[in-house]
Amino acid sequence: AKTLGVKMGAPYFKVKEFMKEYNFFVYSSNYNLYGDMSDRVMSVIKEYANNVEVYSIDESFVDFSDLPDNNFEEKLHEIKTEVKRRTGIPVSIGVGPNKTLAKLTSSFAKKQSGYNGVCSYWSLENFNVMSYSMKIDNVWGIGRMWKKKLNKLGIKSVGDFTSLPNQTVRSLLNVNGLKTKMELEGVYCHE
Repeated sequence: AKTLGVKMGAPYFKVKEFMKEYNFFVYSSNYNLYGDMSDRVMSVIKEYANNVEVYSIDESFVDFSDLPDNNFEEKLHEIKTEVKRRTGIPVSIGVGPNKTLAKLTSSFAKKQSGYNGVCSYWSLENFNVMSYSMKIDNVWGIGRMWKKKLNKLGIKSVGDFTSLPNQTVRSLLNVNGLKTKMELEGVYCHE
């Protein structure tokens, strides 16, 4: 569905005819199964880390500060492989100095095949240069309303956003917008 352009969460009535044309099958949600699978994935992750914050049914924040630097990415690939082996669920892992950068690198890990499912902020060649090609709405915490506000000012990329003065960001988007900007700059704001 995604490959054919059906957006995640699109209302069924809007895509019903399109789905008939392409012979889609539609099934009811099975939240008990989703919850069980989520628990299984999280239990594998918890074998590798002491501090796991389950953020949603398919996402968590994990403190990997216990992993030694010398085989850090190797260990992350091991976790990814073990989750897939034991649950059948493919996962992507993004790593950064804070939650915002971890989520952003997770999207790289998921969408860009060269990362093979694992992307670390510290392995990126030049994040500041790359940030000008990253859409602002790919950032955790930048919703539709903030995106509209920023786009009206010509702010379309992460680089555009981080180049704004802090006071401008705070007046436009409040203190949470400022925290998002600071996290994109590598500061740790969200526990």
